[in-house]
Amino acid sequence: MSRSSENADSSKERIYRVGSIAIILFGICYFLGAVFSLIIGPAPEGAGYLTSLAGHATVSYINFIVFIIAHLLLIPAIIALYLLLKPTHKISMSIAAVILAVFIVLDIGITELTSLSLVSLAQKYVVSSGAAQDVVYAQAQGLLGILPLATLLSFVLSSIGFLIIALAMLKSPFRKVTSIVGILVGIIGTLAGFYAYVPVLSLFMIPSLFAATLWAFLVGIQLHKIKSSQLSSTV
Repeated sequence: MSRSSENADSSKERIYRVGSIAIILFGICYFLGAVFSLIIGPAPEGAGYLTSLAGHATVSYINFIVFIIAHLLLIPAIIALYLLLKPTHKISMSIAAVILAVFIVLDIGITELTSLSLVSLAQKYVVSSGAAQDVVYAQAQGLLGILPLATLLSFVLSSIGFLIIALAMLKSPFRKVTSIVGILVGIIGTLAGFYAYVPVLSLFMIPSLFAATLWAFLVGIQLHKIKSSQLSSTV
């Protein structure tokens, strides 16, 4: 093997290591997000949602910030998985990478920032009254109208991206159980995304976060073990 090939392999292995750490940290963030969501509890609609956010303001702030961090951590993880799976699944991994890139931008730029703005408005809403409270609620209504569709896109885009990656893992150095868990994450997450339109599907939201946590740990641990010279073997 030439020195240039060795350097290329070494660079890839470093990317895999960084990606493995990033996706494990992503899993930890999703676990925390699931726990915080359980603490906050199911949210009612309209003014009730603002009251609920205000009653759990600190936890809500932390929760949405944790999701922002989680989705930023996906970037090095996606790069690592793309480089690893591209040789045998170039088209599907390219599609998954684009879908997840769009997801990250939309989720952070719309879903999470909108949610953080709603927490601030919720705090103003509960301490105001009369006309002042009506003004705050009118401001919040615009954001409340955005949130269901934004959440749907966040769940569905991320879940489809994870599903494509999980399917690619069926023929890869990853163990089959990792692929199966990833497929379940994709299916459960897609169903959970429609909770605002089919309320019973909200039952899938917390399980989807815990399932994503498990998948992230499986992927991270196995990705950390991979060496460029061993890509033809099973992890």
